[in-house]
Amino acid sequence: MGEKNSTTISPEFDRSVKIDFTGETVTSNGGVLMLAELDLKLGIIEDIASRLDDPRNPIFVVHSMRGLLSQRLFAIASGYEDGDDADDLRYDPAMRSATGRTKDEDALASQPSISRMERGLLLTGDNLGVIKAAHLDAAIRYYKMKRVKHLWLDIDSYESPVHGKQNGAAYNGYYGGDCYHPLVLHDGFGFKLKIELRAGNEHTAAGAVAFLKPVFERLIDEGFKLHLTADSGFADPDIFNLCERHRVIYHIRLKSNAVLQRRAEHLLTRPPGRPPSGPLVRYAGFHYGADTWDCLRRVVAKSIINPGQLFAEIYFIVTNSPAPNKEVFRRYGLRRGRAEQKNDEGKNMMFATRLSCHKEKANDVRLQLYTLAYNFMNLFRLLALNGDRKKWTLATIRLRLMKIGARITHKSRYRRFLFAAGPSLRMLIRNIFNRIARLSPT
Repeated sequence: MGEKNSTTISPEFDRSVKIDFTGETVTSNGGVLMLAELDLKLGIIEDIASRLDDPRNPIFVVHSMRGLLSQRLFAIASGYEDGDDADDLRYDPAMRSATGRTKDEDALASQPSISRMERGLLLTGDNLGVIKAAHLDAAIRYYKMKRVKHLWLDIDSYESPVHGKQNGAAYNGYYGGDCYHPLVLHDGFGFKLKIELRAGNEHTAAGAVAFLKPVFERLIDEGFKLHLTADSGFADPDIFNLCERHRVIYHIRLKSNAVLQRRAEHLLTRPPGRPPSGPLVRYAGFHYGADTWDCLRRVVAKSIINPGQLFAEIYFIVTNSPAPNKEVFRRYGLRRGRAEQKNDEGKNMMFATRLSCHKEKANDVRLQLYTLAYNFMNLFRLLALNGDRKKWTLATIRLRLMKIGARITHKSRYRRFLFAAGPSLRMLIRNIFNRIARLSPT
């Protein structure tokens, strides 16, 4: 496996192969330069950093808040989920260039510095509130650039498993384990507008009204018309009332019960005659009021009888939409499906379930940083890519665009990144930089 006192490795399976290490002159994170270009154009990280309180003595500050924040976000976007990865990235040339460390002797922040940011600096004053507000700010920036008028929102919760004694974690009977139970609000463009860390034993809709109200007010003040979808865990009269007060159109699933089944009794059995070859789908609408509701509300029922079945599967949605019955379910299914997909992307690709700090507040900071990195990557997907590439998952974007190998050569006045890219990738990267250059952020 190589000669003594040599940096060259000669694998025994093929002696014609020689492996050398060139240290700082190569990187596997070349694509992060495209994220840095987008950030320069939009000024997102600079805007966030300018609103953060920094209690440190400026005389002794080596890494600015903007530098720390951009380093952490770009690392998450590139697949480095933990603060420990900072030690391996300190001298990565692409990461240093993307975060503004242009001199060869300027190293990025180490793991202890990143940990102090997450567990100290971002918990100073209202810094955590600034990070939380940045999700909605980034989305609104996109809406205005694209002149969006109608927004489809979806509120959901999910399990974030824990494997230790983290503060705030608790047993959740539905998921069958110890976890946190975050509350998250998505939109139809893939953004996470707001996310809140909650104890594992919180009910699905706990705190949902306080969670939604400021978002509704902000978006309505900005001139957007809102629609909300949610599953049956959010079929809460307080949420209905909140939507009605703010003129938000809602489509929320209802759990089936005996009263609803009686109202839709005619949909439960197969009608007489020859059965169809495919599923028989029927709809009905009526007004219904549960004991905890303060008024009657419109409910739409949908029954499905599959071939060979005698009785129907039936579903209910409560809504204040004037749309036809079939359209109510179509809109609900379309929006909920997209929200579930983006929720999975955040959990699996942006490490939103890696909440391993002991203190709950520190885990909240981590959750917000993972979400901010997710939103930044979603902006990149929407603004820097075109055509069918806008449908790429974050996994595909990271694999094809972020993890690009490059060799770096140094000249007296500049550094040249020699990307390992074939003709098609070369053209794609050129088009990405051109599209970013043409952006006109509001």
